Amino acid sequence: YRSWLQEWYGISYVGEIPQSAAQDIRRLSELPGAAFEDEFLTELSKHHLRIIKESEKAVVRVYHDELRREAQMTVTNQSRQVVQLQTWDCQWYDDCRQG
Repeated sequence: YRSWLQEWYGISYVGEIPQSAAQDIRRLSELPGAAFEDEFLTELSKHHLRIIKESEKAVVRVYHDELRREAQMTVTNQSRQVVQLQTWDCQWYDDCRQG
């Protein structure tokens, strides 16, 4: 995607971990075994759901067909992953919240 930003718009981008994500990583690192895994599954599901929401917007708004296809694949793939993560969380930890 960085190459597309550069090619299409002349933008060089280097990603950074947002402060809130760094705090989440620290918080998760302090949890023991099963508590870590339960919380990790929940947080990763939430992360994927945010990405799905943004990708759905992109599907209808982007100009480049390549990017539209990537956004649609992201929606499809991450939706599948959310179902899997939530299934595991429910089966393994009786944490059956949705998103």
